[in-house]
Amino acid sequence: MLTNPRADRVRSVRGLSRRQSRERSGLFVADGPQSVREAVRHAPGAVRDLYVTPAARERHADIVTAARAADIELRECSEEVLAAMSGTDAPQGLLAVVGVHDLHPFPFPALGGLLRSITLRMTLAP
Repeated sequence: MLTNPRADRVRSVRGLSRRQSRERSGLFVADGPQSVREAVRHAPGAVRDLYVTPAARERHADIVTAARAADIELRECSEEVLAAMSGTDAPQGLLAVVGVHDLHPFPFPALGGLLRSITLRMTLAP
């Protein structure tokens, strides 16, 4: 379980909030159950890591089960660590690191467009 909010891994995930880091790494963060669920369900090969708090593991067992079935690396972390990674005031307990370039080709064009739109907005955000 990750418990140190100042760990290198935590800092590198938090760094993805900066456009330069996202562009350089080709990664972005999907934060919250809905975006993580969509990434796990429709683009499991693009999900590099899935961070989950103990409470979210129970609350969103369907996402955890789907992630395990897709052989996605699950990393349990404390609420404090997830808050440090997400940079939000109220993290929702689930956060995935997703590869932008791993989203293509996408089997569902409409959803692929949505994810590319989210990726573009995250890339252009300050």
